[in-house]
Amino acid sequence: MAHTVPVPCPVELGTLKNESLEARLHEYVRQGNYVKGISVDTINSLGQTPLFTASLLGLGKLVDILLDYGSDPNHRCYDGSTPVHAAAFSGDQLLLSKLLDAGGDLRVHDKNGKNPQSWALTAGKEAGSQMLEFIQRCTVHMQAALQSSSFDLLRKVDSPRTLVGGQSKFGGITQGTAGSPLKRFLRSRTSPTPSIFSFGYGKFCLTARKQLGYLASLPVVAEKELVQADDEPTCSFQTGPYMVMTNLMWRGSPVTVKEMNTKPHQHCSKLRFSDLLLAEQEHSSKLRHPHLLQLMAVCLSLDLERTRLVFERVNFGSLYSILHEQRSEFLVMHLETIVHLLLQVSDALRFLHLSGFVHRTVSSYAVAIVLPGEAKLTNLEHMIESKDGGEHSDLTRVPIPPQLYNWCAPEVILEKAATTRSDIYSFCAVMQEVLTEAVPLGRPGRVSGEGPPGLRAALGTRRQPAQALLQHREDRLGVPA
Repeated sequence: MAHTVPVPCPVELGTLKNESLEARLHEYVRQGNYVKGISVDTINSLGQTPLFTASLLGLGKLVDILLDYGSDPNHRCYDGSTPVHAAAFSGDQLLLSKLLDAGGDLRVHDKNGKNPQSWALTAGKEAGSQMLEFIQRCTVHMQAALQSSSFDLLRKVDSPRTLVGGQSKFGGITQGTAGSPLKRFLRSRTSPTPSIFSFGYGKFCLTARKQLGYLASLPVVAEKELVQADDEPTCSFQTGPYMVMTNLMWRGSPVTVKEMNTKPHQHCSKLRFSDLLLAEQEHSSKLRHPHLLQLMAVCLSLDLERTRLVFERVNFGSLYSILHEQRSEFLVMHLETIVHLLLQVSDALRFLHLSGFVHRTVSSYAVAIVLPGEAKLTNLEHMIESKDGGEHSDLTRVPIPPQLYNWCAPEVILEKAATTRSDIYSFCAVMQEVLTEAVPLGRPGRVSGEGPPGLRAALGTRRQPAQALLQHREDRLGVPA
């Protein structure tokens, strides 16, 4: 038996004239049934999906099924309305809460400029006012979470469903009898607090620092999609002792791909270094700044053993390669250009520090020259994040390689607590390197070595390592420590 459309209704329900499976799906939804094996987002003559129809008619069980099969709660009909509009009109708060949980958005407007709240007003005085109160509770809860950035607030009320029936914005007792379906649902929830939240204003999550952020995604790239351009030679450069970057093409766009520069044997200790790529992926996917090298995608091998990171194109290599390996190609570096590049790196570092991070390994290897006069900071694999209580989160626990000791602060080399001052020390070392065109404290250790000879000797005493290291730097620089 077909369900009748409530009157008055903001829209008509469309039709499908043929006898296709899609037409049967729409008809069965109107009858309160569902047919498997058909696209859940097939549309009728007015661009309406089965989820829109089920929401408009208040068919909660069908809404559950359609959402489980991936139906889009924000699909636009031809008039610009969405299933969220339809659910708001239905007067069923629990039904609307399900759409919001699935990412439904309360901010959208139809072609007449009406949002879901406007549709709720047309549903009748009592049902409409109750729906508006529910939407207002979702709005107030979201505002409170934004203003306080309170994890406890989101832990108490982690879903719009807990706001159904008059619950306060701080997660008070839900109205209704002890044996109501909503009460049983809440009691049956044994899973931990979810990391993804949605109250009608987009899907967001809590970071490790308990900060709110919208969800984003990175494409996963097949190896065959990364190809060498026909009209340019192969260009690779080192970005440290373990990693190499290569200029390739991805879907017609120039990119730079970062990977390990060696392939360790099975059970080799060097396999641990591949964890550094995972750490950089984790950090780079969450941070956005004009002078941080942008991570665009991640490439996984078929056996899932090899990870490569796809960054925006780095046209001129690292600052290290320009200063010490391609110097003949860059005979003159004007002071104005040098200052401009250093200021860009400084901006990126300041952003990291204000976000609670310490880079720890700022060096000329970590400065990518993307375009003439444009530098971006990269090599975030050894970066640590400050947490509550003064603790720091290190994603790999891989020691800083000796080849980077020339730029590192003493406390970083000695595996002591690093601070923003550690990065300032390293940044000053890069400034010295650019202005003198020499690696700080001499030539960096080779890949097979353990750092500069004098530095190895200073660290090798192990009696008073910090004092020995500082004495070594005083001897090299001629400046008292």
